[in-house]
Amino acid sequence: MPAPGRWYQHPFTVFLVPLVTFLCLPQLYNLLPFTTNPSYDHGKLQKIANLMDEIYVTLANSTFIPHNAITRGPHNINTTAIACKPSAAVLRLIELLPYVDISLIQEPDWIYGGHFMDYRNPKHLAELCDPLRGQFIGWTDYMAPSDVALTNWGTGGWNNDATWVFLYNTERESIRIYQAELWVGRHQAKREFGREMEDWWFEESGELEWDRHDGAPHVLRAIADNFKHVHWSPWGTSNRENGFGAPYTVIETLLKRNGWPHAFNSRQFNADLIRAKHKPSGKGYAAAALKRVDELAGFNRSIAEGEYTWIDSDKGLIAWTEERVLRERQAYEAEVDDAERELKKYQYISATWLIEDYREELEEARQEVARLCPDNVCVAEAEMILWEYLALQVTQEEVQLSNPTQDCECDLKIQPSSDPYWLEKCIANKATERLWLDLAIEQSHEEALAHCSNTGCQLLPFSDVYARARDKMEEYVRKIERSVAYRERVKADYLPDRPAAGARAIAQMEEDQTDRRALESYFEGHIKSVEKLIAELTEGGGPEGGLKGLFNYLREEEV
Repeated sequence: MPAPGRWYQHPFTVFLVPLVTFLCLPQLYNLLPFTTNPSYDHGKLQKIANLMDEIYVTLANSTFIPHNAITRGPHNINTTAIACKPSAAVLRLIELLPYVDISLIQEPDWIYGGHFMDYRNPKHLAELCDPLRGQFIGWTDYMAPSDVALTNWGTGGWNNDATWVFLYNTERESIRIYQAELWVGRHQAKREFGREMEDWWFEESGELEWDRHDGAPHVLRAIADNFKHVHWSPWGTSNRENGFGAPYTVIETLLKRNGWPHAFNSRQFNADLIRAKHKPSGKGYAAAALKRVDELAGFNRSIAEGEYTWIDSDKGLIAWTEERVLRERQAYEAEVDDAERELKKYQYISATWLIEDYREELEEARQEVARLCPDNVCVAEAEMILWEYLALQVTQEEVQLSNPTQDCECDLKIQPSSDPYWLEKCIANKATERLWLDLAIEQSHEEALAHCSNTGCQLLPFSDVYARARDKMEEYVRKIERSVAYRERVKADYLPDRPAAGARAIAQMEEDQTDRRALESYFEGHIKSVEKLIAELTEGGGPEGGLKGLFNYLREEEV
């Protein structure tokens, strides 16, 4: 037994003390001050804040975001709950940075999947310690106390997980860019940034450095310059899931056409952009029939946008059903058990009935297309302006019937803001957007009238939201009638001659009939939804009720 003065030599003590020390280290770390070196170069931090402001102002000048969404520092940010220990320079920088209120903009994704960072937002502030959200990056911690993210991890948009996160090091004046799975390196930086990166050198860790005293400012200047010179545009660098209603290459052309950046006519640019978003498909009144032809007969087309080209194809319902018919026939011919053979026979026959129904529907759709599109031309090029104006009238109707103040108040109720001027800003932004739309409609209307004056044509008749809703209900009625006719045909053709061994086949037929009735109930539900929305409007439902719901419903159905 060890002497009383030798307690530290006891085996239990030798094991317990290191264990307790190890377990308590995180708690001891949390008791330490944020940094043991509170000194920093305030001028360098302000320079970074100014460059971020220059980038945001450039985006606002191009009208990608409204100017009133930008709030400049210094800000009062409560950092007491931060889990890690950022340096004093990092804490000061997040107070100096400008921030964009994403509740006042259309799209937070502005640079290859990276979102606007706003450390005033508690959720963003919580990511100060781990902006890459637990990504496995080598064997070392990618964040130092002197690191801070200037962009926020985004959703990835249309190309999934690609999202740029800018990590600025306040001590080394360097920036690293992480793209969801790896650091942006030399070749990608040159490809994306262009000539700005020709003389750069790169560390293996992915740091982009001009030199150790000017690396980060150089990167931020390059970003601002790329937007100013339309080497980039935020509509092109954004990975917005559903795009912006027009190819980004078209938007960049409109920017240049309207004098960007030195003599930029922002109102005309946005009027042109609105018209580009309402560009007619050229299908005219045959749009629904052509869509059904594609669904039934399939399609195979190449789609190009900027540097990306992809194939969009589908074999069509008829081709898929033909394969099913072949499988069902082979199974029927191979079966020897009477009851099972009768079941396979019913499945084979029902598949042939279905394909006959599809072929009949396809023929009807093709006849409709032939009637509406003589010589395979649904809308002559000269007539496109008429369809553009018609599409703009639909948007105009929705705007005229809406109440921007109520819309903003509703948004504020759903997502409260600490900005006392938020409601005023929201209403002002909607008023600006209304001016852009008014100009687009005015110019489109003038061109449509001029075309009709020269050709003797008439403007296309406009159907209001109630008429379009009634058309949608009639479409669902036709779908129900077709489904009922198919069910009755199956019963009439199969039941009278069913053999004694057809019990399982009858059960399968009844199950199929139930599925068909469920589909009919689904269509009936759509009809009731439209009727309810119209009733709400009749009873005085405003933008928060029937009107907005009806417009949203019709818009979703048109996709």
